[in-house]
Amino acid sequence: MTRAQQQADHPEHGDQAHGERALAAIESALREASPIQGGARELVVVTRMGASAEDDPPWTWREHGHVRTTLRLICWDGPRGDGARSIVDIREQDAVIVLRELIATPPQRLRAYILGWADAVGVCLERMPDDCWAMPADLVFPRILQLKRPQAREHYAAALLVRSRLGRWMSGA
Repeated sequence: MTRAQQQADHPEHGDQAHGERALAAIESALREASPIQGGARELVVVTRMGASAEDDPPWTWREHGHVRTTLRLICWDGPRGDGARSIVDIREQDAVIVLRELIATPPQRLRAYILGWADAVGVCLERMPDDCWAMPADLVFPRILQLKRPQAREHYAAALLVRSRLGRWMSGA
């Protein structure tokens, strides 16, 4: 087991303050980015089941060292004559957004990753064909943090929109 894995599984052996700063950066960025809208779709980060909204529940949690969140993908029909829309489909899944071995990433880089991911998902949802059945977890690529080049929000968005990642869900990609 690597040192990063030991620290992720046992924060008392690692830099617990850094882990808390990292989670705070992730939470803050998710709250800023959600909901992510594009075309007739919307991706929403939701709180854990059973959490009370009055308690300002967390949007993320740690499981086996990974940072996870619940994502809800809502598909709408087009607006009717009165401007109203109705829901066609709702898909909800828990997804890993930061791998345990990458939780030591500096908080400002984690924030850039989350906001860049949200920008890229918005583009993807806008260009997603009507018959696409992507699940929420299909729209998350936590290994992108392993890349050394992306440092800023726009770099993460560009890296995520390639065909091997979010690009596969877009028409004309």
